[in-house]
Amino acid sequence: MYRTIELMPFGVLRAKGRSKVWQTSLSIPYLGGDFQLVIHGDVNGPSASQRTALALLTSPSETLRDEIATKVVEFIHACNIVPVESRVDVATLWSLLTPELIEVHTSHE
Repeated sequence: MYRTIELMPFGVLRAKGRSKVWQTSLSIPYLGGDFQLVIHGDVNGPSASQRTALALLTSPSETLRDEIATKVVEFIHACNIVPVESRVDVATLWSLLTPELIEVHTSHE
């Protein structure tokens, strides 16, 4: 049995049973398109700080997009998964990677 809540600007969020994990689909064009959104909130939904953070994320921001890209590039390089001959940086990242999921934990990571 699924529970649903409507939360702007995210639309309808769904959780199964008494789960604290809420899910929906979300379009964020300036980040490249549509994402699955998974929020580890509480039984009543995302926390106020999670809602605030996600509202900021949905507002078009080149600065935020560049901050996100920088962190993703750092993570990719830290994993040592990029071949030496490949160039992965903020300028090339989104041509090489298409994110599909945003997951928000209670620690806001």
